[in-house]
Amino acid sequence: MRMRIKRNLDERLLRCKDYLIEVSLSNLNAKEAVKQSQYLDFVKIFGNDNKVEMEIGCGKGKFICEKAIKNPDINFIGIEKITNVVISGYGAS
Repeated sequence: MRMRIKRNLDERLLRCKDYLIEVSLSNLNAKEAVKQSQYLDFVKIFGNDNKVEMEIGCGKGKFICEKAIKNPDINFIGIEKITNVVISGYGAS
């Protein structure tokens, strides 16, 4: 089943900007993209130097949220490329 495009998607994403990190690559060729030096400062983002785990393709984030609750000493990042899914995130209102 196809997900419908959310109303006011851009405005809703803007309201969540403190929780979202957008990484844009001008070159989508993986061999070239890894040569770009665009890094995330996890200590700055999380305010600590705890271990960081990522879930690629996190969808609405239910799994990663539940895992984060069970592991408060680990920082988690969920990666999702479909903004329509991100805004439907687990626990989002």
